[in-house]
Amino acid sequence: MRIDSRPFPEMAQFQLRAARAASGHRHGERESRISGSGLEFADFRRYQPGDALNRVDWNVYMRLQQVYVRLFHEDRDLQVNVHLDATGSMGVGTKLDYAANVAALLCVIGLHRRDRVLLSCIGGDEHDQSQFVRGCGVAKLPMFMKMLEGIQAHGHGSEHVQLLASSGRSKSDQSYLISDLLMDDPDLDSLMRCLSVTSKSPVLIHVIDRADVTLNLRRHIDAIDVETGVRLKLAGNSELQKAYQNEVTDWLDRVQRAANRYRVRYVVGSTHTSARDLLLGPLRNAGLLQSRVST
Repeated sequence: MRIDSRPFPEMAQFQLRAARAASGHRHGERESRISGSGLEFADFRRYQPGDALNRVDWNVYMRLQQVYVRLFHEDRDLQVNVHLDATGSMGVGTKLDYAANVAALLCVIGLHRRDRVLLSCIGGDEHDQSQFVRGCGVAKLPMFMKMLEGIQAHGHGSEHVQLLASSGRSKSDQSYLISDLLMDDPDLDSLMRCLSVTSKSPVLIHVIDRADVTLNLRRHIDAIDVETGVRLKLAGNSELQKAYQNEVTDWLDRVQRAANRYRVRYVVGSTHTSARDLLLGPLRNAGLLQSRVST
């Protein structure tokens, strides 16, 4: 697995945009619901014994003859979870390489912002343990890259169970699941539901390879399912090709509907583009990525 580090300096100039204020317990670079000692003004309230005098707004006192103190948003860190699907189907073509590079860029942004980042690799056999690393701050980046570079696609796994296990007990502020979603509808529904209940702001990045949606079924097919080992032989023809294309369209529509049903933000990532293009294009256009310096 090769992670392209060339976009890292550029990505460090961005931040992951949370749909809600940060809820972390440590100081970071995010606006929190908690009023404290940050720099961004939040509100006024009447002076109470023990309040610092340097928070008194003397201009308000001169106008109203009442003592008010200024409140500010306290900066808190964001909990960001990045879940990478590494089941067998992700090993077909360049899907896993693409997904791992997307995960790397998301981690780079979060770590540079001193967010608390969890990176988990889900997939494999049901008895395998999910691989994961946690960290805060750019000094932890090599640990994240080491994990990503060592990932290999295998097995079929119970993705929604592993996702729940790696997410911990409390909801994350934001979660990203990067997957090709090649699974049965009941498993897809379970995965969406799990992503929704484990994050305040869940995002699904659907990795699509052209080979998955443009299969030529006008000729004879002899294929093996990489996750189950089931062999499939088909005598191809134009009618089968048409039925396949209709099913692909219906499948993409079902994925979109499932995401909407569980209020999961849905973004498509195509392997014929770069991970950088995905972040600066669809993710940024969806309001999930913004420059650290707002204009």
